[in-house]
Amino acid sequence: MSDFNLTIDTGNAAFGPTPTDRNCELARMLRDLADKLDGDPREEASGRLHDGNGNGAGHWSLAAFDHDHHGADDVADLVPDVAELACTYGRGTAGTVYTYPAGMGLAWYAVAGSVNVNCAGEDELCDGVDVEGIEDVDTFTAGQPINRPEDMARACRDM
Repeated sequence: MSDFNLTIDTGNAAFGPTPTDRNCELARMLRDLADKLDGDPREEASGRLHDGNGNGAGHWSLAAFDHDHHGADDVADLVPDVAELACTYGRGTAGTVYTYPAGMGLAWYAVAGSVNVNCAGEDELCDGVDVEGIEDVDTFTAGQPINRPEDMARACRDM
């Protein structure tokens, strides 16, 4: 089984001042995404969405999952997928970063205590990483601060 997630931020100028403008731009973006997915043989895939002006306006992901675990309130079965790494941020402040696989060589990551969850290449996320130097491809805001592996698993499951 697989899970498809789509997030589009309609706050960019390309979405226009009226609901009709917004809906036309949304339809255009969805048609573009449909064209990308049509015939794609991959079980897992993800990517950025761009508005008509070329600005990043969203993210989509298609991920395989075990239906026995998907949607369960208990995230204990997801926690083994969360890595806990040492990191630095700001002006060299030491901290902890939690990572969670996003598929296609990407991973979600969040600095402990933050609600900001970012996505980057798994190869950029290693013990001792300076998170200020990571090139993010996507982001979302968790509903609560990420302070434990369980928080990271829950945030990524519920995004």
